[in-house]
Amino acid sequence: MNQKRKKAVVISVIMLSFIVCICLMKGYFSHNIKNKRNVSLADTEKSESSDTVEKTTMFESLTDTLEKKETFEETSAEIAVSMEETTGDIYERKITNLGIPLAEYYTTQGSIARCTYDIIAYNGRVYVGGGDDDRNLGPVPSWTYDESEGKWYCIDSAIPEEKIRRFQIIQNKLMFGGTDPREDWDYGNYYELREGRWIKYRNIDKGAHNYDLFEYKGAIFIGTGSTPDGVTSVYPVMRSTDNGQNFEHVNFYKNNEPLNIVNQPLARVYNFVEHNDRLYCFLWVENNDLTFHTFELYSYNDIENAFYFVNDQSFFVKNKKYNPRDFTAVLSYGGSVMLVNENGLYVTDDFVYYDTMNICGTDIIRDMSIYNDSLYVLGDIKLEDGTYKSCLCRSSDGIHFEMVVYILSEIPACYFTLGEKGYYFGMGNRDFIGNALLGSVYFAEY
Repeated sequence: MNQKRKKAVVISVIMLSFIVCICLMKGYFSHNIKNKRNVSLADTEKSESSDTVEKTTMFESLTDTLEKKETFEETSAEIAVSMEETTGDIYERKITNLGIPLAEYYTTQGSIARCTYDIIAYNGRVYVGGGDDDRNLGPVPSWTYDESEGKWYCIDSAIPEEKIRRFQIIQNKLMFGGTDPREDWDYGNYYELREGRWIKYRNIDKGAHNYDLFEYKGAIFIGTGSTPDGVTSVYPVMRSTDNGQNFEHVNFYKNNEPLNIVNQPLARVYNFVEHNDRLYCFLWVENNDLTFHTFELYSYNDIENAFYFVNDQSFFVKNKKYNPRDFTAVLSYGGSVMLVNENGLYVTDDFVYYDTMNICGTDIIRDMSIYNDSLYVLGDIKLEDGTYKSCLCRSSDGIHFEMVVYILSEIPACYFTLGEKGYYFGMGNRDFIGNALLGSVYFAEY
């Protein structure tokens, strides 16, 4: 083999070897890439195989999630619709009519004497007032509702008064002042609840009409009232410094002179209020033929045991629809004095400038009280169909109010109290005489 041919063979072998190597390498790399891919796929398949349950669960979970999402969206939509439907009714409660506690005694349907002039919860029971001192519809029975048993009980079927007008908790005891006793008027009465019975204290000199009880600096004050026949006291306030065992007259001064109300025998104090550590009272004076009256504010001087004239409050009388001499409630809250009558809720810091407040859109304010440091105000709205929406609203600052609950009825709720189980409402007042629901007590659960 000549040299050229030998050289060509070597080159061919080298080229062939190179080609073979390339092919082998290509196959190797292709195999490795394929294997790697197969491994990857195998791992995936293995993973898919070994995790079939897990993946199925994940899928089911995802399906469930989607279904739940749809369900949630549907539920949310239902809730939204429900909320839309109940947005205006979110404060409405189911009402239970607990009956008319005084109906057994005052059998005439819609009798004024059935009115719950006041209602109060005390130690697991709810107490209601009733009777009528103008028409002398006494003696008056006293009924209480046991919250735990859900039953009414008669405490006394014949309290010797014409009316139970207002309950007060004095020195942690439930009390009320006797209004127009069915006895001689040499002395007037007040009553204290003791061991489930009313104990009568007949020790208020000439105090036949006792309208408000109030505790101030350990003493008990009673707002009394004289009458046109001159039999009862001309002293409209009496005070006890021995826990109600004895009462003494409190003098009144105007322009540094003793107030002369002898010739205006209808002189009465219906309301007390404590404000900035001072005791105030509102005095109504009226002559026999009702042609003259004043409505004045007095401040108490405890050193002299006397009330001194502050200013005239007769603007409450002028151009007002309702008689303002008797506020449904007066109290001090949030640094201001709040006064309620059926003309509205009045707010003052100084008894000179008064503001009126619109509470939850109500037309008429009925009652007011403090529970757990919050101020509750009851008002009502007369609806187009002639029924009433009675709204109980709450405030923690005396300025901003939110509705807590409302009830719907043929007549409005005029008094309320918060018991252990829910809200209790006394239905109607003398404006609804003759209505079959007058005097009912409605209950709405918390």
